[in-house]
Amino acid sequence: MGYARQIFALHHEAIDRFKHPELEGEVRFGLPEDFASIYLSDVLADFSRIHPRILLNIQCDFTVNLLSRFKKKEFDLVLVKMNRPEDFPNGLDVWSEPLRWVGDANLIDHQKPLPLVLAPNPCVYRASAIETLEKTSVPWRLVFSSTSYAGTVAAVKAGLGITVMPYTMIPHELHAIDLPLLPKLADAHVSLLKHQANQAPVNSLEQFVLQKLQ
Repeated sequence: MGYARQIFALHHEAIDRFKHPELEGEVRFGLPEDFASIYLSDVLADFSRIHPRILLNIQCDFTVNLLSRFKKKEFDLVLVKMNRPEDFPNGLDVWSEPLRWVGDANLIDHQKPLPLVLAPNPCVYRASAIETLEKTSVPWRLVFSSTSYAGTVAAVKAGLGITVMPYTMIPHELHAIDLPLLPKLADAHVSLLKHQANQAPVNSLEQFVLQKLQ
């Protein structure tokens, strides 16, 4: 399967690269900041190399804000996070995986509130973590809040508290925590939304992002 996906991706890239006339235009793409931190550099470099005449206008924000702006047609394409796939029935499912508790297990003490490092509202991961803890009656306190993925990683690495992340987005310097004291988190789902328009540059970026993330 892995080889098949690589062959398909190379096939699509080759067709795009030598397509005439060459694709050109502007694509407005919105995505969460943590995805941008991990995947954006590769997407930008590779896509721009294949399509040098397409201008990418990329902005990062929380899913709620991205969705609001997408409805106002400020974006051609947005990547959004959610707790339930049915939240965006018209979205193209990119992937689903469990959220994991991440950080130093030594910070967990059943006699003290759980120290949390979370993004501010309206972060989907924050809402999932707090809802799960309150449903299971686990006390918690917010010790650090940052809109930046890099800031969250730095705070957890410094031992200020623990956070939640999809397993595949946990950086190598941090570790997932598996302890009975911590309740199991719900799955995180990621979808790609696109306005129904037959625009070749937008469609090309859509396929490129899907190949990169899947």
